[in-house]
Amino acid sequence: MYKEIEAELGYAKIEGPDLHEIITKTKVILGRDVKHSDEQTDSSEQIIRLGQNLKISRRHLLFYFDEKKKEWYAENLSKNTVLVNRKPFSKSDPPKCISPISAIKIDDVQFYFFQSREEIE
Repeated sequence: MYKEIEAELGYAKIEGPDLHEIITKTKVILGRDVKHSDEQTDSSEQIIRLGQNLKISRRHLLFYFDEKKKEWYAENLSKNTVLVNRKPFSKSDPPKCISPISAIKIDDVQFYFFQSREEIE
């Protein structure tokens, strides 16, 4: 799996039954589909849309790479709980360091977050 990520020139990969995304930026927002004009993003963010499910917030989960620690983190931006490796993760929790392969569940959307073995420069 790592070789596929490296071959497609990404930092990480999100893979699930209906979700196949290469992470090309060090800041990624996952959330519900919104109209383009409603989005408030900057060019440093990659947006991944998870569908129209109203239990998924417009900006539900943030993945970001910590340059100093050289690790990926997740931050829950929603009032709804996310499962990370089968453990509840809420908005009140501090950002969570993500293991190289992590199982994530946001309501009925399940996927894996796979990190590249290559260090981000």
